[in-house]
Formats: sequence, structure tokens, C-alpha cells
Amino acid sequence: MVDEPRDNPYIRDPDLDFKEIGDMSKEDAKEEVEDLREAIEHHDYLYYIKNDPVISDTVYDTLFNRLATLEREFGLVEENSPTQRVGGEPLDSFETREHVREMLSLDSSEDEEEVRRFDERVRREVGEVSYSIEPKFDGFSVEVVYLEGEFDRAITRGDGMSGDDVSKNVKTIRTVPLKLNKAPELLSVRGEIYMPKSGFHELNEERLKKGKEPFANPRNAAAGTIRQLDPNIVAERPLSIFFYDILDCSQEVKTQRETFELLKSIGLRVNDLNDLVNEIDDFIDYRNEIMKMRDELEYDIDGVVAKVNDIDKREEMGKTARHPRWAFAYKFPPKISETKVRKIIVQVGRTGKLTPVALLDPVDIKGVTVSRATLHNEEIVKKLGVTNGSKVKVERAGDVIPEIEEVVEKSEGEFSMPNSCPVCGSDVVEEGKYHFCTGGISCSVRYIFYWAILGFFVSSLLFGKRSGKSA
Repeated sequence: MVDEPRDNPYIRDPDLDFKEIGDMSKEDAKEEVEDLREAIEHHDYLYYIKNDPVISDTVYDTLFNRLATLEREFGLVEENSPTQRVGGEPLDSFETREHVREMLSLDSSEDEEEVRRFDERVRREVGEVSYSIEPKFDGFSVEVVYLEGEFDRAITRGDGMSGDDVSKNVKTIRTVPLKLNKAPELLSVRGEIYMPKSGFHELNEERLKKGKEPFANPRNAAAGTIRQLDPNIVAERPLSIFFYDILDCSQEVKTQRETFELLKSIGLRVNDLNDLVNEIDDFIDYRNEIMKMRDELEYDIDGVVAKVNDIDKREEMGKTARHPRWAFAYKFPPKISETKVRKIIVQVGRTGKLTPVALLDPVDIKGVTVSRATLHNEEIVKKLGVTNGSKVKVERAGDVIPEIEEVVEKSEGEFSMPNSCPVCGSDVVEEGKYHFCTGGISCSVRYIFYWAILGFFVSSLLFGKRSGKSA
């Protein structure tokens, strides 16, 4: 638990009657800036990591804006100030940097017998052990380095030895602290960046409304976002992170449990489903319990991980070229066919036709990840009984187009088509089984399509003339 800063006037019931800028010296401004930075970092920790804010959003915004004003007016901007999370100039490319220590992948299997063989090998080599167990996040792995408690850099896993420097992008993630509380002089930690399910569906909804292709699943969305060269795009997207391993540290840590305690004490976000067991049967039971609750979690997981708790015993066991020999991932089988409808949205096509689309928790169908399914029209939605929150069976018609075959578990409510276009607000008219926007090319979706076709037609004419061909 991070200690609350002492004698900081902006932590609880802050006084927002600030001194006039014109009446302040630079020394006055420096003192207030230091208090504001410390307070905002602590409020970020309470809000994004502990989910226990002590001030309102309005008060937070007032403190943040005051800090930004003082930094600007007195030339006090620093790289790791909370005001510098918001993005920055786009990059031409990412710089490749080496990791403090190699980032290996995990040996894994869906087979229980493989898990038991792992345990037998561990006990044969190092004797009795306990296992630190935790969910296996299905996200995007990064190394984050802190020097003297301050954020220094973030690097993608890459080939395990080196990766892309994505520091500017990672700094925009609110659950990544820019300053730590009483941290070791050097700390290199491994974390998993992910996109929460609710944020993923909201992002896909916006993309569909704009006529863009949606992301297949939260993992692809997170990975694609972190690889953006423009940090401003990253700052707009809903990313979060869990920290779960220390790669290097100037402070001695003897067990995985101590690792978690250290990370939490200095303000890094740790998943609360981790546990400690002495027997492999308990790890297998843990996997089965976590698998039951995976659909209710706000983040994707694809298994659970067991790690030898004792660091010295890990060193004794060593590693292969690709995997640590002291850890094993017990994977979940892929989700097949059945999934949950998060939300039904209405998509506007280039002809103005409105089509209901179900946004789904990603599900594997014949090796393809599906996160949306067409519902064709209002009549079919009502006939199937699909509503937000329904559990449904999904198939790929002709092995191509995802469609909802049936509702397995109903939810409350009923779907109906909107009376106005969700894109432009124009009236919607019903023609037989279908609904259409009356906005014409004033509707942005149809406007974009119209100009795209016109541009193609004009360029074809120009190309024909330049090549000596008749149009």
C-alpha cells in the first residue's frame, strides 16, 4: 500500500482558491508545482489502481489545469510530470533497445498430464517447492524501467533480447506511474498491457460508426495501439496494465510473493487473483476455478501460470533457449461457438441501410477469432430474442460471415431500431424488413463513400488521358 503524502495541501479537501499568477515568484511556483505533481500522482494511484478516489473529477481537473498553467507560465515542464502523459509529436520510427534482462516466453499446454510432468521434474531437481500462481494475461508484454523511482523507458518484448522503445506511448497509460513511492534505485519490471473488454467494445463501436474495420480482439487492439507512431492516438484509447515480474532490481527479492508485495508497496498495479499453493493439485483446481470466471473478468486471460516461488531454486533450475524451466502455463481451451453479446449497435451502410450488429466477447470459430456478428434486420433480432447480455451460439455462414444461430441464455430487454440515424441524426424510414437513413450524402458515412467513388472515377479519367486511352 502506497503511503499518503504528508503535509500536501492538495490530497484531501484541497483549497482551490489559488494565488494569482502575477503575484507569484518562480520559487513560489516551484513549491506549488512540486505539491501538485505529488498530489496528482497520488490521486492517479487511488483512482486507476486502487479504485478508491478521494476527490471528484472536477477537483482533479482543476488541480491538473493549475499544474499545467504553472509549468507553462514559469517554464517548469519536466518529462515525467503528469501533464506530459497526454501524447506528443508523432515519431518517424521506433528505436530498438536491449532489455535489462532477456524476456523469455513460457512453456505451456492444455494437457493436465503435461502440468503434472512439470511438477515432477521441478521436485526431482530442487526438492519440495511452493508455487506462486496467477492468471496468464492475453495482452501485450513490455519491460518498464524505473531509475531512482522515476519512469525511464518502456520496451516491447520483441525477440526477447531487444525490442522497440515505446516509452512515449506507454507513458500515456494512466495505470503506469511516472513516479514510484520509496522505490529501489533500479527497477526493471515486466508488465502486460491490455485493453479492458468494455473499452474494446466501445472502440469497435466507434470504428464501425465511422465505416472502419473493427479489431478482432482486445489483444490485437492493444498491440496495434502500442505500435502507433503517434502517441496522441494511444492517449485516446483505453489501455491498462498489470505488473507481474521483476527482471532486475537493486533491492534483493527472495520469492515471487515478495515480488508482488514490493510492486504493490511502491505503487505498481498487481492482479489480485494471484495466490500461493504447495501442491500441483491445488494449481489444477485454481485453473478450473479461474476458467469458470474468465467471461466475467474485465480483461482477457488464456490460462494460468505456476512459478516456483523461491528465487534461489529458480536460479538452480535455469532455463532453455526459449523458456524458464521453473514456470509453466496451463492454458485454457479456446472458446468455441458460445459467447456473450456485449452490445447491439446499428451500422449505416453506403446505401443508407441500417443494419443491427452484435458486438461479442471474442470467440474462436474454426480457427478464426470472431468479435461481431450481423443480425441483418430488426425482425431477425426479435425472432432470435437477442438482447444486450444474451449468451448466444455463433456460426460462420459458409465458413465466412459470422451469424448468431440461437440464444442459449436470454437477458432482459428488447431491441428496436432507432428513429434517427446514429451517424447523422436524420430520420429513419422503414421499407419492408429494412430501415434506411434519409440523410442522403449529408450523412458522413455515405458522404465519404460518395467522394471515394468520385475520386476513383476522376483519377481513372486522368489516367486514361495520360496513357493515351479513351475514357
